[in-house]
Amino acid sequence: MKRYVILVIIALCLSLLFSDNQITKFNGGKHQLNLYFYNSFLSGLTARSRNFGNSVSSVVVDPSMNVLNPAALGFMDKSMIAIDAAPGFSFNLSSFLKDAVNDAVDSAIEDTESPNIEKIYPKLEMNAGQSGLLNNVSVTHTGLAMGNIGFTWYRPFYLDMNFLGNSIEFVVEDSVLKDVGQETEYTEKTVLPLSIELLANSVFSMQTANISWGKSLNEKVSVGAGLNVNRLTIESGLDAKIGGFIRQYGGDTDINVAFDDPNVVYRNTMNDTIRVDFNNNLVSSNFAISWHVSPKFYFDLVFNAPMNTKLNGDLYIVQHTLGALKMSYEKDGEDGIPGTDDDEEMFDVELLKPSQIAYTNRTVYLSDDLKVNIPGNLALATTYINKDFKFIFSLEIPFGELSLDYKCDRYRDGQKKNIEENTFEAYADTTRLHYKVGVKPKQNIKLAAGWKNFAFSTQIFIMDQIADGLKDDDGLPVKPMKNIIIPTIAVGTGFNITKNTLMDINIVALPNPFLRTSFTWNF
Repeated sequence: MKRYVILVIIALCLSLLFSDNQITKFNGGKHQLNLYFYNSFLSGLTARSRNFGNSVSSVVVDPSMNVLNPAALGFMDKSMIAIDAAPGFSFNLSSFLKDAVNDAVDSAIEDTESPNIEKIYPKLEMNAGQSGLLNNVSVTHTGLAMGNIGFTWYRPFYLDMNFLGNSIEFVVEDSVLKDVGQETEYTEKTVLPLSIELLANSVFSMQTANISWGKSLNEKVSVGAGLNVNRLTIESGLDAKIGGFIRQYGGDTDINVAFDDPNVVYRNTMNDTIRVDFNNNLVSSNFAISWHVSPKFYFDLVFNAPMNTKLNGDLYIVQHTLGALKMSYEKDGEDGIPGTDDDEEMFDVELLKPSQIAYTNRTVYLSDDLKVNIPGNLALATTYINKDFKFIFSLEIPFGELSLDYKCDRYRDGQKKNIEENTFEAYADTTRLHYKVGVKPKQNIKLAAGWKNFAFSTQIFIMDQIADGLKDDDGLPVKPMKNIIIPTIAVGTGFNITKNTLMDINIVALPNPFLRTSFTWNF
């Protein structure tokens, strides 16, 4: 939702840039956003495991348990195959967002619009939905002398977004009275028409393949081990083409300069570009023991190793800004009195050659150093069973962090104003930057209760934010949030379709794929 109105972001920027000027024309253009999402990262592998809180308890007889608790395989006496599916669908949310977008535009430009502004609101089409269909396949084979084995493929996370924005246009005008009270008094006027075209896309996906082994040592104790191979892909792109020109006239001033003018030798583009393409495999393992203390009490312990790897690929970002533009100028200066010497202007035209008005500064980010970290944990589950009633308490003690750790080189060059000399000087610098963003899990508490074919569960995730290297609008380090709490709930049921076929469904599950359903066949 953050990108669905890039238009509003641009309008807010213009509101900052031209806070004392007038927007005489505003055409919001046409925008189309398609967003498809699937996430089971926090919600378990199948509908059945989700209904029981995604716990490691061996009371949950499900072939996907080879991922959560491979020791549970040792107690299975039937081979199984299961598939997990969620419907794919899409909603057109345009009508729900129209009024909000129009209100946001009004709010963004209310201090800058001229009394007779020509204002055309954006035409928005937003399609958002679930990327569903097949999301998990699990197979468990029993009866081997070496123990039972299982294989599972599933996708914990998938995001696909593309955005198209075109025909966005602004005309901003600024008038300044020069030589106030003198015979040469005149009005200097600056007109800045802009047109913007945007094209953005992102794909973020994770797929996992797991193979596990479990063997019962006796009728009460079973051990197991598993190996996970995870494929992570991160792709993102943005092309922003900004066209327009600056005209300034009045008195002896008559300047016309354009962006993207091929006839000039200086850099005069405002276009921005983003290219991100990373992928690699992450490998981890887990080890487990299950102890059926008595027919009424189960105890399960699972160690999941953390994962980390450096992703293969590169990051390339180019941004352009107007060096001659004072971002936060004050029209009335420090004393608030118009027409005095401390008044500031959007452009100090008298100090510039015509070419410097449209000369743009450039910032380039380059990187091939992106590391992903996924935490491990020690998971304990105690289960109480009494006829048709089941109760599970599970505690997970995490170690490690869920984060992206990346380094990049920032190249900057352009012109900056020397305030003392009233001139613009060329500059160029290179800085090595290091960022780490994500969360550090502290504790996961899970409770689940089942009665006959119904189950209810809740999970509480407690974590701290990681924001190393990030800075706020004032240039100060971002203070990460502490003790973030994310609660989840699930209510579901399961029943036999045939003698050997079981169907489980999440009736309510937040956060979770919508109407997630699993089918398990015993053979």
